Amino acid sequence: MKKPSDQISHGHSRSIPRTFILATAGIAILGVCATVSLVAQDETTTPAEVPEELQAALVPLDNNWKQWSDEVGAEIAALYAADKGDTAALRQHVKTLNSRMAVVKQALADPAYRSIEAPLRNLYGQLGRRLSIIDAALDTLELTPEARTARLDSLGKSVTSALNALATQLKEIKNGESWLVYLNAPKIRASLKAGGPEAATVLADVGKRFATAEASDDATVRDFVSGGKFQSLKAAAENYVEYSANPNTTANADSTGDDLLALFQSLDAYEAQPDSGAAAKIREAHNRLRAGTIDGGARIEEALRANYFNFNVRVIASEPFVNKFVAEARQENGPVRDFILGAQVSGSQVTATDVSFDFKPDPTRVRFNIKLAGRINSNTQGVTDQATIYTHGTHYFWANKPVLFDGDLFYTENADIAVNANNRTVGASTNFSNIPILGGIADNIAVGEAQKRKGQSEAIARGRVSSRVIPRLNSETDARFIAANADMDEKVDKPLRELGLFPDAKSFRTTEDDVTIEARLMESGELGAGSPYAVSAPANGALIQLHETWINNSVDRLDLAGKTMNEDELKTLFETRLKKLLGDDFKFPEPKKGEDDYEEDESGPATLIFADQDPIRIQVSNNLLIIRIRAGIQREDDDDIPTQEITIEVKFTVEGDSIQIEREGGIRVVPVESPDSRLKQLGFASAMRGIFQRATPPRTVKRQRDVQFEDKQVPLNISNVEALDGWITIEVN
Repeated sequence: MKKPSDQISHGHSRSIPRTFILATAGIAILGVCATVSLVAQDETTTPAEVPEELQAALVPLDNNWKQWSDEVGAEIAALYAADKGDTAALRQHVKTLNSRMAVVKQALADPAYRSIEAPLRNLYGQLGRRLSIIDAALDTLELTPEARTARLDSLGKSVTSALNALATQLKEIKNGESWLVYLNAPKIRASLKAGGPEAATVLADVGKRFATAEASDDATVRDFVSGGKFQSLKAAAENYVEYSANPNTTANADSTGDDLLALFQSLDAYEAQPDSGAAAKIREAHNRLRAGTIDGGARIEEALRANYFNFNVRVIASEPFVNKFVAEARQENGPVRDFILGAQVSGSQVTATDVSFDFKPDPTRVRFNIKLAGRINSNTQGVTDQATIYTHGTHYFWANKPVLFDGDLFYTENADIAVNANNRTVGASTNFSNIPILGGIADNIAVGEAQKRKGQSEAIARGRVSSRVIPRLNSETDARFIAANADMDEKVDKPLRELGLFPDAKSFRTTEDDVTIEARLMESGELGAGSPYAVSAPANGALIQLHETWINNSVDRLDLAGKTMNEDELKTLFETRLKKLLGDDFKFPEPKKGEDDYEEDESGPATLIFADQDPIRIQVSNNLLIIRIRAGIQREDDDDIPTQEITIEVKFTVEGDSIQIEREGGIRVVPVESPDSRLKQLGFASAMRGIFQRATPPRTVKRQRDVQFEDKQVPLNISNVEALDGWITIEVN
């Protein structure tokens, strides 16, 4: 990517609201990024032109990779220059470049190439996405009528899969299976198995039943059917009905080739600059292909889902990392009062218990055991008419309480336990204990009798431990996760829905070692991410990966387009929204005099006039966070500054015990529309540059932060931050 050139400094001007800059940067580091070069807003890449960002991706590969890089560049140029009607030539170019990508993948797995990992990963993403789409386009052009049958079969399997997932969830809920009766589940299964037009008729009826439930006067019903599993079934049924009713699924439409070319050109434009206009064109081309191809756009959609409709938030947390928050050690002291083997038993005991999470493999849900490992030390005396027996007990127990989370609710299962009991008789006293010789003999006889009953007493001890631990573990855990379900709905799901930030797709899975959570924020007309290059989570830490589409789609929900807002209004907007997520106590800290980000400005804060489209866009490239703001400035004592595009590149450097956040290069300011006066534009640009320079001073933040989780302070350390190929990756341990 071409860096913006340094700009001439300027004189005093109004300051941009720091709340706005801080909030934008804060949202950005939570979810950014995607491309490599800035081009003009209305520029479109023609088929014969190699996109600038693809050329730039090859530049850093010098030295031993120079010849290889030149050869790849020549092959990419040949691909873009090839006759779009010559599918055989295009396939050969794709095949050759895919073999080059195999070399890159192999190098990325080799520690010897760690020094060029960043440019290799950037090239792997930039070129890999394009090759995937071209491959899918060529497959689409060569579809045969048999593809319709295969597509219907695939859509039917999607309906069955969604129905099975919903049925599994409903079995865990009291009277939940009545919903399967309402949705006519047996008839759905039977019609899909038989095939033919009846399946579409049955699934169309399912859509009507969903519509009735979603329009219910009962808010509980409406909320219930808005859950992920219900909506997945609804979407699968709608896709089946839509495809079945499409008259163009017996042959590709004449416009298919043009639509595929339009799609690819729009994707190139989006890769260059991910604005909403390019995203809308991609979705429009996709919709035309869904309506005009034999497979209903399935092959293209498969490639788009992998590269542009994928999850844009990903968190991988290791088991030790999660246990930093949830593991605890308990110790309880208490009296012992019992009646065992005809004896009144009394004394005291100390129970030490370690509680932790133990992940279990599940490809579609979060599954774990709440694991108890405990030891009970007891000192008791058992009193009968004949003797008092003194016993020291050391009992170990291991209990597991299975819990699973399906993305909507937590479910618990009954706990199980294993106990290793050990009673050791340490003495006895009888009515003869104080009589010389006879007393010792009597005491020894009492001890011997107690030893004979050791097996019985330990069996009883195991039963006592089980009967006390299991009910308590079940009741406490069940209550806790019932409360967690309510909290999740009230404190997480509801605010996210109100803010328009509730993910439209989620995925969960666990292994023995970690949990992976993925989500996507994407609506009609928007895009998601591609799959990030696989990076393992630290053994004792977590990995957070956030894509530019997450942040850009989130910013769009702020509804800033076309608005004129001053600092107080922006601050109120951000605080109001963040309070919904973080609680009513949230408030932006006030800047203090003397701090590096505070500067007196007698002229007061600026009032921003945001552009009607894409007022804020963020990109990530080559370890730079690129913030692009499209806005003008309202001035009381002068003409307003018309809409400018302000580009700020920010670099994150992890060093020592801190993270350095600073601008890379100068701030670029260009007019969105051609200015009436070039001289006037120079003044506008100089004023804008000064405003944003003062609003974005270098910052240093500590790598380690203490996070409050319930009643526990958990120290966290950010060990690495990188920004590559549209993804910000943050390592925490």
